[in-house]
Amino acid sequence: NKMRFVRTGNAGAMSRTADFSPTPGTLMYQFDVALSGNTAATTSAAVWKVGSSYGTANSAESNANTYARFAMNITATAGQFVLRDISNSTNGANTYSGTQTITWVLNKSGTATTYRAPDGSNESIANDVADIWVGTTREFNDVTIQSATQTITDLKFSWSNGIGTIDQDNFLINPIPAIPTSSAASVITSSSF
Repeated sequence: NKMRFVRTGNAGAMSRTADFSPTPGTLMYQFDVALSGNTAATTSAAVWKVGSSYGTANSAESNANTYARFAMNITATAGQFVLRDISNSTNGANTYSGTQTITWVLNKSGTATTYRAPDGSNESIANDVADIWVGTTREFNDVTIQSATQTITDLKFSWSNGIGTIDQDNFLINPIPAIPTSSAASVITSSSF
């Protein structure tokens, strides 16, 4: 009951090529991920991308078609990984193991917006940047995206380096939901307002 990729060689990929409709201006892409069976450290072993005009080949999509991307570095210790901001060549500060929930927040709305973060706070995110969370830890804050001219209609996951098993599950992909607000109470009675 999970999407499982077992890599011993060659490459594998998953694509969503049916465009989101309407084309979203923001995206909150959340899923659970777990790594096992890895034995050698590999940088950018697996890559997640959002963009347009993606295909179904067992390979990564071109950067020209990619709005944003990030990767998983696998370590030499079985089950351990570090996230990597590929576009800016930066590794995350923490090493993770076990099943982790990744939340990738993207803003292409043309203006700054606010979202409810996994840690319960309200986070502001500028236009054409991304935040990446692992559980309630923000690994990357307002990172520059790959190509601002691209739309966010297609998804791609590819694994072309390293050896091991990556399980993915519980996908939730939506525009950034509006944070509810309330006005001052009025017409206050003993049982209503």
